[in-house]
Amino acid sequence: MIDSNRRKSSTPVGSRGNGKEPIRLLLVDDVTVLRQGIRALLDGSDRVEVVGETADGLMGVALARRLRPSLVLAEIALPSLDGFEVTRRIR
Repeated sequence: MIDSNRRKSSTPVGSRGNGKEPIRLLLVDDVTVLRQGIRALLDGSDRVEVVGETADGLMGVALARRLRPSLVLAEIALPSLDGFEVTRRIR
């Protein structure tokens, strides 16, 4: 469902000023086949670049700090830290 009351951003998602840079995505999920599937779906895309992946919440936080992705896709149920805590720490 689309919220028609939301304001539209003047900057496209994933752009960093020039509109040409892809969204830098970090995958944090303990299901390997799911991470591989998401990566396979996005391979070859010029709009999304998977910059890293991990199966562990703590490592997800560390990778986010090091890799500086523009988007993190994290599962809620993760080893060591759940997805909510991962999000809180990255934010």
